[in-house]
Amino acid sequence: MGWGGDDVFEVRGHLPAGLAVALYDGAGRDRFTFAPDLQAPDKVVVRESGDGNQLAEHPAVKTEAYRPQADEFDAAGWLLRHRLY
Repeated sequence: MGWGGDDVFEVRGHLPAGLAVALYDGAGRDRFTFAPDLQAPDKVVVRESGDGNQLAEHPAVKTEAYRPQADEFDAAGWLLRHRLY
């Protein structure tokens, strides 16, 4: 999950069976890159809010539209939401 500012997400390697990854963008213009040899068919999802992120295409990655809540883009809001405070 992006915490604000211009975050960079780099995904590489092999995801074992039963493991899925969801990436959420944050405030700012985030960059998502995926290694060409990434082995994760239909297991990586980027939740994209449409605020100008750079998203590299990869056949193992799908993108879903995402509308964040008002307090999800700051650390305090995220910690409160997930009861980690």
